[in-house]
Amino acid sequence: AIDLEAQAVKKINSEIFSNSILMIFNSLGNVIYKKDRIDMNDSKDILDISDQEAGIYFLRIDSEKGSYTRKLILVK
Repeated sequence: AIDLEAQAVKKINSEIFSNSILMIFNSLGNVIYKKDRIDMNDSKDILDISDQEAGIYFLRIDSEKGSYTRKLILVK
């Protein structure tokens, strides 16, 4: 079976976030992770912050289409 909804979401994400900058900030506003290019079609492009302490972090993706910010909670 083909999941058309998943394919549509991947296409939209690919159009919005390709060639974007991804940053993760800690609760003090310090950048703990930065990636200059995001390839939404590369399944190996995995975000790993497991070496950080448990806590609240903020994910920000900047592209020519705008910015996307979300809160991340790292639990260990």
